[in-house]
Amino acid sequence: MSYVVNKTSDFSGYHEVHKGACPNRPIVTDSYLINKQFENDLDAMEYVKEIYPSLQVRPCLSCMDTSSR
Repeated sequence: MSYVVNKTSDFSGYHEVHKGACPNRPIVTDSYLINKQFENDLDAMEYVKEIYPSLQVRPCLSCMDTSSR
């Protein structure tokens, strides 16, 4: 499953991470595509934080499950 990171931040400075099939995801030109397999959404969030350390990211509340393992 792919994930996308919104290139534009919200009013708080956060960039949301969405699953590729999320209806709330940004359009292709406004997002970074993460095309990699993860065991769960929490692993995907950790990976995004590693590859985009300068971005403050948070999961989309509509499509991501980042509850504790």
